[in-house]
Amino acid sequence: MIEIRRISKSFEGISYLKGVDLHVKEGETIALMGSSGSGKSLLLKIITGLVIPDDGQVIVAGRAITDATRRDIELIRESIGMIFQGNALFDSMTVEENIGFALNRMSNVNPTDIPKRVREAMDQVRLGEIEELYPSQLSGGMKKRVAIARAIVARPRILLADEPTAGLDPATSRAINGLLGEIKKAFKTTCLLVTSSLETASVLAEKVAFLNNGRIEAITTPADMIVSAHETIRRFATTSGRKSDKNNTEHTN
Repeated sequence: MIEIRRISKSFEGISYLKGVDLHVKEGETIALMGSSGSGKSLLLKIITGLVIPDDGQVIVAGRAITDATRRDIELIRESIGMIFQGNALFDSMTVEENIGFALNRMSNVNPTDIPKRVREAMDQVRLGEIEELYPSQLSGGMKKRVAIARAIVARPRILLADEPTAGLDPATSRAINGLLGEIKKAFKTTCLLVTSSLETASVLAEKVAFLNNGRIEAITTPADMIVSAHETIRRFATTSGRKSDKNNTEHTN
């Protein structure tokens, strides 16, 4: 469903991606992990056509996005739902307007059907009657649910998620992980998930692609990261686990 072939990208003489190769099969979830600044979020932006790579090719659902016209990129994006790390909600729009934003841009969606589609997406993420509220009136967990509803309202075949539990307390993080797991199962969505949380990766992903020094250093499982032969992966997993335990203790106390 997603084929990343030899993707390279530099900014101001600094190479962030150095020939990345990664394949995500239909219905599969892969967690993309690695240290801060390793290029994980950059790779998601390249997949959606927001950033043009210096070299390489990305094929999404059989279409090469790196060589596509603007119109083709728009069509490819219609098959992708994106959950941004900071939610990226429009402050001047209501919850209903935020969730329905993408539908308003699709030629194959009847405008009269949009309120119903928005309500269905809100029900899927268990949001109450908050259509008329604005993002500033919502808690962090509710904002994340709105962001997820916006990502799934167009019923995408592919879901990209950038640190979906970042900044949330442990209880809310677990709730969001559970919600994403339900959505993934219900829609049989192909998912590429950027996360620094081993707990999130363990709940949602079958595999972990570890990005280090601009390349995928290993494809492993969340459970095997802690005993990996790669010292960098093992240290990352151990540190991630300690952070999760510390957060849980602080939340309990």
